[in-house]
Amino acid sequence: MNTFCVSLSLEETVLKINNAVSVSVSGSLIDNYSVTAPNGKKCTVLVYEKYYFRVKNYVTLTVVLDNFDGKTRVHMVGSGGGNGLLNLDFGASKVESHGQIGAI
Repeated sequence: MNTFCVSLSLEETVLKINNAVSVSVSGSLIDNYSVTAPNGKKCTVLVYEKYYFRVKNYVTLTVVLDNFDGKTRVHMVGSGGGNGLLNLDFGASKVESHGQIGAI
């Protein structure tokens, strides 16, 4: 499940995700972008990358957050990391929340 809602504000969720990714030595925020609508609702896009030794390549994590419906919705997509002729990433691009973001 790549899309889910959390019981945190959008800003709190961004901080939790940043903390979860920055725990890793090779995990880093590449770019972020936020838009605020006239009604005060927001959409934020975060792009991270992390080096995985098992695939000898970088994997990206793109996170889109919004609070358009009065709750914080999170959509996560992992990509990259494929290696060799079959473009295998051995699960490195799989997105798993592991409860690090907050209550769902």
